[in-house]
Amino acid sequence: MGSSPLGRQCCSLTTGGSRMSVLSLEEKMTRGSRRQIRPGDKDQAEVWVCISELLPKEGTPSSFSPNTFYLKGLVARSQIEIIGRTALIVKEIGQEAALKLLDKVGVGSLKRKNSELDGVVLPLNPKPKVTSNLESLIEVKEKHIDHGQERVCIGTGSWDTGCDSKVFDIFATVDLRREEGEEVKIKVHHLDAMVGDSKVVVRSDGLQRSIEVMLRMLAAEVFMFQA
Repeated sequence: MGSSPLGRQCCSLTTGGSRMSVLSLEEKMTRGSRRQIRPGDKDQAEVWVCISELLPKEGTPSSFSPNTFYLKGLVARSQIEIIGRTALIVKEIGQEAALKLLDKVGVGSLKRKNSELDGVVLPLNPKPKVTSNLESLIEVKEKHIDHGQERVCIGTGSWDTGCDSKVFDIFATVDLRREEGEEVKIKVHHLDAMVGDSKVVVRSDGLQRSIEVMLRMLAAEVFMFQA
């Protein structure tokens, strides 16, 4: 049975002597990788992810067998766009990350009463604001949605009209592992974000889950796993 063009580019997964370079893996995992991870609705935000870099840590072998490998400590730089009402964005990334990352853009919802956050409860005494000379991690673009568009932004807070689009630039430390005859397993175990000139630790199950889903999709395509 002939292999597909993608299979030939990747290298044969059935030939024991085949090798894949880490550079080739990065090219395949980052080329045109922006995907919608989840559509939005009245209960959850819309999520898009782009993997822009996949960098090996020092000491990682320059090539590996695509049949069996363990690539530990790779750094995946990801741009995660979350679209929806502010309450849904806070729900998606979590309260701790929201207080750390959304404060600089002056999102009024973080300081309004809990009932306006559509079920999201934030601490009464949030962390001090980041100093004004630091640039925000988040690019904020107001989205005025026409009735004909597919993106849905529905919430109960009358103070929040239209959609926000917030782009998070995240550096994820990830492990990729594959055993003979199995699919690639992805583990994200650390998230950092650049805020101004400083790298800060971010703890967010939602951001971590989005990166894992994206990497799993890309790895399945690159290695053409067949159950």
